[in-house]
Parts: sequence; C-alpha cells; structure tokens
Amino acid sequence: MITKNTLFILGAGSSVPFGYPTGDQLTRKIAFEFKDPFIEFMNKKRGSDYSKRDYIIGQSEILVNTLRRTNLTIDSFLSINPDLSEIGKMAIFFIISLAEKHSTLPWEGSTYSPDWYKPLIRNMIESLPEKNRLSHLLDNKISFITFNYDRLLEFMLFQNLKNIFRTTDESYIIEQLINIPVVHIYGKIANLPWQDKQGLPYKYDFDFDNVYNFKHNIYTIGEKNYSENINYAHELIKKAERLIFLGFGFSKDNLKILKLPNILDGKQEIIGTALTFSQTKINKLITFFSRHTEPGKGGVDLGHVKIFDKNCNYVLNDLL
Repeated sequence: MITKNTLFILGAGSSVPFGYPTGDQLTRKIAFEFKDPFIEFMNKKRGSDYSKRDYIIGQSEILVNTLRRTNLTIDSFLSINPDLSEIGKMAIFFIISLAEKHSTLPWEGSTYSPDWYKPLIRNMIESLPEKNRLSHLLDNKISFITFNYDRLLEFMLFQNLKNIFRTTDESYIIEQLINIPVVHIYGKIANLPWQDKQGLPYKYDFDFDNVYNFKHNIYTIGEKNYSENINYAHELIKKAERLIFLGFGFSKDNLKILKLPNILDGKQEIIGTALTFSQTKINKLITFFSRHTEPGKGGVDLGHVKIFDKNCNYVLNDLL
C-alpha cells in the first residue's frame, strides 16, 4: 500500500513501451504521416460528396505544410494557431487511436520494455487488509497527472484490478477507480465504456465519425477545460508529499505549466526517470528542483531529489 501522498506525473515516455509515440514522434507523424491516410479514411466513410471534404482537405494541407517547417510540438503549435485547432485535434485523435489499435499489451506477449504497471499495482495492493482488500484500495494515497492523450493508464488500472479481483462485481471496482484523481492536462481521445456510457472500448475499430465527434475531448492551451485541468493539477502538487515523474521529458514548457519548482514548499520528495539523459543534464535537473534562495522561488532540499537514467520499472520496483 502506498501510504505517502504520492503524485505520479506521466509523460509520453511512460506509454512508449506499449507502442505509443513520444511527443516529438507524435508531432512528426502528424506532419508527415497524417494527411493522405486521413483523407482516404474520410473518403471511405463519407465519400467524395461530403460537404466538409474540401474544407478538411484544405485545413489538413495547411496543418502539415506549416507544422513540418517548425520546431514546435503539436500542443504549442495549436496554441499559437487556433484556426487550425479543429483539424489539429482530429490529427491527434487519428494518430493516437492508430497507436492504440496497434499497441502491445503485456498479456499479448509484449517484446517491449517491462510492464511498469505491474509493480505499481503490486505496491497498491500489498499490505492491504486481508479481508475486503478492494474496499481499502482508496487507502492508497495516490493521484496522477498525465500529459498523454492516450487512455492507457485508466485501461491498465481497470484491467489489472478486474483480473486480480475477478469474483468482484465490476461496478464495485469502477466505484473505487473513479475516486482516484487522474488529470489529463490536454484531455484524451475518449473515455472508456466503464467511465462513460458513450465511451469507446480500448482498441476500438474507430471510423471518421468518431474522430469528428470526439475531437473536442482534446484541449489546446488556453481553453476552459485545459485551464480547469491546470488548476486541479496545481492542487494535487501542493498536497503531494512525493512527486514521481515517469517518462517525462522535463520540457521547460511543461514544467512551467505545472509551476515547477515555484509551487514546491520544500517538503516534497522528487523522484524521476530520465532515460538517455546525460549525467550533466540530470545534474541540472536536480539543481532545478533544489531549493532556491531568491524570494518567491520554490524548491526542495537537494537530498530530496533523485533522478535516474533508468526506466519506469526501476523507480517503481526499487524506490516505492
């Protein structure tokens, strides 16, 4: 059981082992692999007489022709170009949904990196009272902030618990899960059926109507839902005793969104993965999170920051 108030902050790297793109790969896929397959996808469902066909084709061409000539992520690009927000959201839905359809789950004989959800779930259920274990699931003091558009986190939590507590009514498992705070900063492609009657099953054989109708589940910087998510994320950070970054790239923009390190009060513990980072870059991150002396600047004690050139499994197996 996780008794210390722990906030997991997920970046794209946490989903990469299961077949999802990194943030940079998502942007590149939209720039170079989106337009033609998407137009074919639209034509298959709607046909050549679709009233919005020419508009969507035109917007797609503008999106890819400009995005590929910038160094911005898709999130930053759309925040500066709101006129492309609609087609940009459809592009994100399309690419992430394709990745979901082809994602490799651990029980399907994954050849990817080890499944970090296994030690997470193990830490959550070990030491729970022997009787009525599931009823004590919320004794775990955990919450999640994710910058990912995918719904792998919710899917994996539900699948693990459903199969561990296989004789328990699914509605009771859902009742526990919905009370674990999960904030998708930029939204996600769709809810799962257990979260919403209108939700889409994982690996759903989606069509153009799904892309068009669910695109508003994705938020761009400055939108109301995005702002509400940011405020909620700040509340979770303030309450946390421990922040664990998994597959997080530590980009300046995302750190600024979370108000880090200014929002820290010196008491938190910081743990993070920084796979492929040089030791010099890791040292700079440790310094970044360490307590600052300037007025109004936050941070934690130097000894409270642990960042490793390791994968998510290392952190969850050895440090929780």
